[in-house]
Amino acid sequence: MKKLALVLFMVGTFISNGQVAGAQNILTDSDFDFTSIRRLIVCEANNSTEKDSLTNDALYHAFLTRPDKVNLQISGIRDYTGKINQDQLSSLAKYAEVYMVPTVVRQRNTHIFFEVYEVTTQKLIYSERVSVSGAQSAKLYEDATKQFYKEFNQLLTGKAKLEKKSDKAA
Repeated sequence: MKKLALVLFMVGTFISNGQVAGAQNILTDSDFDFTSIRRLIVCEANNSTEKDSLTNDALYHAFLTRPDKVNLQISGIRDYTGKINQDQLSSLAKYAEVYMVPTVVRQRNTHIFFEVYEVTTQKLIYSERVSVSGAQSAKLYEDATKQFYKEFNQLLTGKAKLEKKSDKAA
């Protein structure tokens, strides 16, 4: 009886705190050398507006959340205000090799698309969708971001086994 009560309590706590339901990642440029990436810049999120959604500022800070054991220098686009030409993201090249644009879409669940672009060519090199459920909170987005960085770190270390976009089309 005590075990059943404990299990129900744990399940209830897990559901009420939100959960990361799953991820889908696609390697869009199999020729890109991901092991050369040392620095990533997080851009402002594309956010579907909703009255109960977090502010853009809260989302921005949540997407800067970095898990332990990720060998990547992460900074935000706001750190470079005045140093770069906002119309040309390629001017970020002296600060990072890639930049990430998160997009938040809310339907029944919340889907966050993390798209990583090479700075010099502005070519999409990696895309990951993380689906989450639960109350809209900074922690929900931080957990999803940590999952993204853990998956992305697999590319950086050369250990990833991902679906390639070109293979999917065949």
